[in-house]
Amino acid sequence: MTDLNKTSSVLIALCESPIQTVISYHLERYGYIVNSVQTTEMLLNTIERIEPNMIILDEELPGIIKTINLCNMLKNNPKTKNTIIILATKKAPINTADINDYIIKPFVPSELVSKIKLLTTQPNEVNNSKKIISFNDIEMNLNTYRVTKNNKIIHLGPNEFKILQCFLELPGRVLSREHILNYVWGNTNQVEPRTIDVHINRLRNALKDDNNISLIRTIRSEGYSLTTQNELTNA
Repeated sequence: MTDLNKTSSVLIALCESPIQTVISYHLERYGYIVNSVQTTEMLLNTIERIEPNMIILDEELPGIIKTINLCNMLKNNPKTKNTIIILATKKAPINTADINDYIIKPFVPSELVSKIKLLTTQPNEVNNSKKIISFNDIEMNLNTYRVTKNNKIIHLGPNEFKILQCFLELPGRVLSREHILNYVWGNTNQVEPRTIDVHINRLRNALKDDNNISLIRTIRSEGYSLTTQNELTNA
């Protein structure tokens, strides 16, 4: 099984060998080039030989170099400054400047595989020729698949990411469930329109501000709309 990611190279540096093996197996089935290392020193030696598109880095990876310092080294290295870094960690990191995303341990291997596919798959819609889409304090980077709100990283699943992208391309417009369904899943009968509601609620919770206000409005019998906080306050 292969797809458009067949030229993507992933370097896996996880402490648990069984999980590393499972992830490697599934990524190789999708056409990724996969390499694995067990220490921070091995990681640095490996990137001298290859240029991975992505590094999966365990915060507890053994080695002389601490992973927090390693991430900074990688982002300041001209050879790896554009490499996507996903940190496997027990809790959300305070400083995310040197990583692109993180995943909380313990995690299901399929969860990480989905995240890898999302971060390494280039968008193919016409409107995605822009690298960054923004609306108010929300910013979506289509190269790194990073979403921030008020400069804070927002972690979304693959479907929630695509739904938000759909909203950001048409801010203020009322989008029907059918429109969102076709945008995210394509022309298929395998997804029920009400499935949209589940993912909308997840996205709505992720985008809530400090006052617990969401920017996604439900328009009865019509669909949903991404709006501003001022519009919500004045509604």
